[in-house]
Amino acid sequence: MSILARSGGVRNEFTFTGGVAKNEAAVRSLRDLIVENYGAVTLNIDPDSIYTGALGAATFAQRAVVDEGRSVTLREGATA
Repeated sequence: MSILARSGGVRNEFTFTGGVAKNEAAVRSLRDLIVENYGAVTLNIDPDSIYTGALGAATFAQRAVVDEGRSVTLREGATA
């Protein structure tokens, strides 16, 4: 909740992404906290949101390699 407050809070709707968004208890707790602190808002959760982090990482890698011409070291030690 402190991260939400520092980022300006929640207005009309809130989008929850990542693998935790599939955890019903986590979603219920988040919804309760948001209602308690900001009132009733729309909570957006897409079933494919588990891929958000992977898509973000791929976007950063593409920018580094294609747009900036840098080499990217992968976790296994290979380079792209």
